[in-house]
Amino acid sequence: METLRTLLFVPGHKDRLLEKAPASGADGLLYDLEDSVPPAEREIARGKIRDQLQQKQPLPCLVRINGLADAGPEVAALDLQAIVTVGLTGVMLPKAQAADEVAFVAGQLDNLERAAGLPAGRIEIVLFIESALGVARTYEMAKASPRVTAVGIGSAEDGDLMNDLGCQWTPSGTELLYARSRVLLEARAAGVDYLIDGVFLGLDDEAGLVRDAEFARTLGYRGKTVIHPRQIEPVNRVFTPGTREIAYYRAMIEAFEAAEKQGTGAISFKGKMIDRAMVRKARDLLRRFPG
Repeated sequence: METLRTLLFVPGHKDRLLEKAPASGADGLLYDLEDSVPPAEREIARGKIRDQLQQKQPLPCLVRINGLADAGPEVAALDLQAIVTVGLTGVMLPKAQAADEVAFVAGQLDNLERAAGLPAGRIEIVLFIESALGVARTYEMAKASPRVTAVGIGSAEDGDLMNDLGCQWTPSGTELLYARSRVLLEARAAGVDYLIDGVFLGLDDEAGLVRDAEFARTLGYRGKTVIHPRQIEPVNRVFTPGTREIAYYRAMIEAFEAAEKQGTGAISFKGKMIDRAMVRKARDLLRRFPG
């Protein structure tokens, strides 16, 4: 999956929000069929989201279906049957806890893509980790299907993960440091490059939002889910390297490549010893943000 700095939650049953979301400034849209949608309105939400997906959208569009552990496979299957259409980029599996859940979703997508005449394997799966068991099984779930291209963590204050762990939210994020780090480590070990952090609930606390996003970026997360358009610009800013950073890495690559032609494998650059590992990081950043 391409790097999305911001993924905006959009309740699937709210017409006004569905209409406004494409122009919100987010990198991607995450239409929701789970927590923000009352069970009585799920069928309505499925139809509205399908209508949105069938329109030409300027952004990658994902859908958070209902999780198998909570709602059961029947509900998840109905969600998938409604949303697999031409405009769907990927499916978020919430409260993911087992490899067989991933296999179930992947199998449903195999059949539904075939029935819809879509290219096989096109629709991606995003795992969303929201329990202690999910944290402990991230690697095996990420390896359960080649469709898994991204992993997120439910880091929201007093959310499912915090409740399951029994920890208390703090502005520093210390209480979820291990969980965030382990999810990232296991996902990367499984070959998943795109890690996305959970939501920040303080709509009027931009400083707190920025601090939370910076903490996630420091750990290695590439983006963040957001719940309101006003959160998009600050989060995009955090996950976008500045012009000085881009210039620094571009100059590093140029200096290293020049030295490499002379047979040198490590160089001194701006007071630091630079080798291939540092250059790989520089190239990865410039690939995602060419400037």
